[in-house]
Amino acid sequence: MECSRWEGQLREVMVQAVCARGEKNHILEFQLKPLHPASKVLGCWAADHNFSGSIIGDTVIINGDLELTVWYAYEQNQKTELLRERLNYLCEIELENLTGRLEQGEELHLTEEKEPQVSSYYLEEEEIKGAVEIGFTAEIMGLTKLRVLAYPAEED
Repeated sequence: MECSRWEGQLREVMVQAVCARGEKNHILEFQLKPLHPASKVLGCWAADHNFSGSIIGDTVIINGDLELTVWYAYEQNQKTELLRERLNYLCEIELENLTGRLEQGEELHLTEEKEPQVSSYYLEEEEIKGAVEIGFTAEIMGLTKLRVLAYPAEED
């Protein structure tokens, strides 16, 4: 096999790759005042979750909202009612920059790793309070350079 003049030399290859990544479990606390003084909270759940994100420096800012539904009893547990409220939130995810620098033209891939779940709810005085947990992963896809050693193809 004859050695090529390119053997063992470095070549730069442009590839699309994950350039930065970050994860966050966000806790959204809520405080709602029902129409009637509640005597007991019977259930609470989150639905209709929407979110979008944008890159600002080394951070992804997530702007989202969800509908929170609370089922509660009032008048000494004789009557029940549903309380629905739309909650808005902002969440910041710090990025681990895997390539050393971010450039223009990256693409944000935002994934909801954990659907919104009501982790706690309780009655305090005349308010229903609690927390919703949501988990996100953010990946920034972009062009990056790889350096590879060039060797000639083997002949059959």
